[in-house]
Amino acid sequence: MAKEIEPQVFSIAEFCVRNRLTLPTFHKLQRTGRGPRMMRLGHVGRISLEAERAWREKMEADSNSEAALAEYQRRRKIMAARGRNGGKKNRGIARFQR
Repeated sequence: MAKEIEPQVFSIAEFCVRNRLTLPTFHKLQRTGRGPRMMRLGHVGRISLEAERAWREKMEADSNSEAALAEYQRRRKIMAARGRNGGKKNRGIARFQR
């Protein structure tokens, strides 16, 4: 039996599936400079296995940093100040509560 070889280069869609990202999230990460290193093969963007590993390590380090913790606490404080529903309006509910 032949052993299956793991691919060394991934398309954007394959990378997103492997890392459970949506395409919009991937593109948002790229725009903000937090996405993985990419290489261009013709007009197609590819992500190497090494770039994927480096990106994952960077994301883990960023999520465990003091800045990430401070941002998390800041957002929790904002949501608490907005109330239980996070500042969303309860449209249409009042007419059913007569």
